[in-house]
Amino acid sequence: MDLVEDVKEKCQNVIISNSDGEPSVDIIFQLKDFVENNFEVKYSSSLKISKLCKFYNMQHEFSVDNKDIDGLFPELDGFGDEAYTKQQFALEEVVCNYLKEKKYERLF
Repeated sequence: MDLVEDVKEKCQNVIISNSDGEPSVDIIFQLKDFVENNFEVKYSSSLKISKLCKFYNMQHEFSVDNKDIDGLFPELDGFGDEAYTKQQFALEEVVCNYLKEKKYERLF
């Protein structure tokens, strides 16, 4: 896939799921973690490209270890349509421009 080749250098890892019978191609872009002392944030972006019509959805994500002894979950995470980092923003620009050239429309 040309798109993956265009963004590989911006990512730590790219995972593609393109199973027969599924209505979309799913791509997870794992980005560089932020680490400072005892604090680490993991960033990724998910892309779903429809196989049925010319639509796609892109979502940005983050997660941090929950070090709160009273915490209910081992990780705190979030996701949304807007980038959390400059790295995610740069990735989004490349992905959206590529898909726009292919006449795909983004769903929010």
